[in-house]
Amino acid sequence: MTSENQRIGVFLCSCASKISETVDYNAIIDYLSKNEELLVEQHDTACLSDGLEFLKESIKNNNLAKVVIAACTPKLFETRFKTELQQIGISPDFVEIANLREQCALPHKSWPQKATTKAIAQINAAIQKVSLASSVEKKMFSPLESALIIGGGIGGLQAALDLASNGIEVSIIERSPEIGGRVRKITRIRGEEDYKAFQELLESVTASPQIKIFTSSEVKSVAGVPGNYKVSIDGMNKDFLNVGAIVVATGMDEFKPFSLKEFGYGLYPNVLIQSDLVNYLDPEGPTKGKIIIDGEQPKNALFIQCVGSRDSRFNEYCSKLCCFSSIKNALLLREQGIDTAISFIDIRTPYAYEDYYEQARKLGVQFLHGRVSNIEQAANQLSVELENSFTGEIITLNRDLVVLSSALIPSAGTEDLKEILGISKEPSPKSNFFNPLYAKIKTSESESKGIFLCGSAIGPMFIKETLTHASATAFKALKYLKYTIFQADLLVSKIDEEACDGCKACVELCPFEAIDFDEAKDLAVINDLKCEGCGVCTAICPTGAAQLTNYERDILFRQVEALLSTKKALEGDTADKTILAFVCSECAYGSVDLAGINNWQYPPNVLVASVPCIGRISPLDILKAFVEGAEAVMLASCPEERCQYLRGNTIASLVVEFTKNILNEIGIDENRVELFSMTSSEPNKFIDAVQEMNKRLNYLIAET
Repeated sequence: MTSENQRIGVFLCSCASKISETVDYNAIIDYLSKNEELLVEQHDTACLSDGLEFLKESIKNNNLAKVVIAACTPKLFETRFKTELQQIGISPDFVEIANLREQCALPHKSWPQKATTKAIAQINAAIQKVSLASSVEKKMFSPLESALIIGGGIGGLQAALDLASNGIEVSIIERSPEIGGRVRKITRIRGEEDYKAFQELLESVTASPQIKIFTSSEVKSVAGVPGNYKVSIDGMNKDFLNVGAIVVATGMDEFKPFSLKEFGYGLYPNVLIQSDLVNYLDPEGPTKGKIIIDGEQPKNALFIQCVGSRDSRFNEYCSKLCCFSSIKNALLLREQGIDTAISFIDIRTPYAYEDYYEQARKLGVQFLHGRVSNIEQAANQLSVELENSFTGEIITLNRDLVVLSSALIPSAGTEDLKEILGISKEPSPKSNFFNPLYAKIKTSESESKGIFLCGSAIGPMFIKETLTHASATAFKALKYLKYTIFQADLLVSKIDEEACDGCKACVELCPFEAIDFDEAKDLAVINDLKCEGCGVCTAICPTGAAQLTNYERDILFRQVEALLSTKKALEGDTADKTILAFVCSECAYGSVDLAGINNWQYPPNVLVASVPCIGRISPLDILKAFVEGAEAVMLASCPEERCQYLRGNTIASLVVEFTKNILNEIGIDENRVELFSMTSSEPNKFIDAVQEMNKRLNYLIAET
């Protein structure tokens, strides 16, 4: 029996009757009060000031150590509850929320008795979890106030200047002999204002005593931990840096379309790509800004869009900048008296760039809707075959100059750099640029703490976008380096050294490369500062040596037992066939919540067990559910490309497939297990998944 000072308090919030009008709180209190180790109390609005004071007074008066709050979704008030209770000495690790509103009351209004049973099961599972929870270790550390910028283009320069202006020691590594990147030449042909702004940035960077620049240099290796990286540089001299953060600002390159023989690039001197044209237009270039090819100025020119872009053979994505670049450069050719046309699939000139499109039309630049199928040299001109997209007619154009708008691709060495930095080599859905941690709200962050992504390293950007993104990245890095004393809650995995057999499965599959292998001891070692707490290692460890803190196998097993045994005990022979849903705490949990908020009704025979990532679920967890009486098990995950832990869905799909094979071997139909993915804004997908599993159960029952 639990000692008096270890009693668990269960506080029922009726949510201004929103829960209690469906769920019978008297029945819950009667049931829970039979357990002398529990203190059970009720309040109408626990999240409001009077409710919080009620909780705190009751906890102090009854000397409680751990708390379960049965209320609404933890997405709303979990942080508030934990913060308030921490003020009276209750560790946040010892506060658990049982979601009765979104998971019981709202979606099961048509079945109040079954909603009450489900509520008791959810509370019992929360009691089991909090009773076994341990206090999570906290580690204090401060990163070194220094940063490395990889890439000396305009994005890297802006980020470096912003960091240096706030007292950060900055080192810039650039592969080329000079900094400035592609924009150095572009600004020289775009007008005095752009060029002056670029020069001011360049001068500010080179004049800053806080910034050290390494040109003709590359990163050879990165060791250490977030906040204290040890970087080896290979250049004119061998250098070593100690930095707290790394900013990847490697920019982009231009696809060289040699393999597209139909365009004649590399065969004919008057077939150029945009960067070649910029060299001609550069007032400091070989022709002083004049278009002179083989000693003559062309009389006419054709720009061809989407060369190697929007092409399943090469790069499926739109390179974003090409339309504007062609229009802007076409205007420069018109200034030199060259008749100009642009062949396009779609013209995309967002925001203020639409003005250039209108200006080009007014100044006589032709826009030809069609695809070029072939280019050949004919006498002193190029013969261009173009298929009109509207009529299908093949048009032959004779041009002195052709400019290909070739795809913009990751800069050379990107894949090698990903490996050096320990960033996942898995590409984004359509490109091999660096993949930000979360494409909507964490575009400057990588999956590795202390490593940030800047500008066109994550995809093609306009100059203004790059500068804005660079400053945002610098702010993120600055906050990481200077303005926060980091307290890391080590809600991370641990390795039982005696149980570890050195198989290295966790080392190979960890999404964050947070597990090293000690060859001398022949065992895996968790890097606490890199571990993000997804639990994938727990799922795939064959010996059970890797366990995620507070989501250990024993704790999850006890939760599963509580959910299923409670429902079975209360419903007896009248029990519906039960579905246990393992749900990831991000997108999938949000979809469950939203189904409830929308008052969408679905059968109450589905019980929910939440985990940080669906990648935490192992075959043993699924089999345990069947042992405890579940008739079906569903796993609900984020979509693969949106998983905040990067590979949760991928790992889960392998686990489900493996489990299905086991079920077939022991005579259980594999259709009793399935993985479903959904975003937090797709409650319909959760409803569909529940209906699908019930449909399968009904079919299987009918078959038997």
